[in-house]
Amino acid sequence: MASRKVVKEFLGALMNKIAAKKGKQAAKNILKSPEVKRLAAKAQSAGDELTRELEKKAAAGDPGAKNLLDMMKKLGI
Repeated sequence: MASRKVVKEFLGALMNKIAAKKGKQAAKNILKSPEVKRLAAKAQSAGDELTRELEKKAAAGDPGAKNLLDMMKKLGI
């Protein structure tokens, strides 16, 4: 009975390793896909546009925009 449990644990661990490796490969393939690259470029563009808008408002004297810019800089965004 104990040997059956050991075999079951071994097979479970082996299947988890195989699944993790395939999952990593699938994630790499997804990140390389043109659709994901296009979405990442759109997100970057939207972030840049938001930053420009906040900088314009902060230059005009909006304290809320300045606070947001300061917070974004602290977070590294």
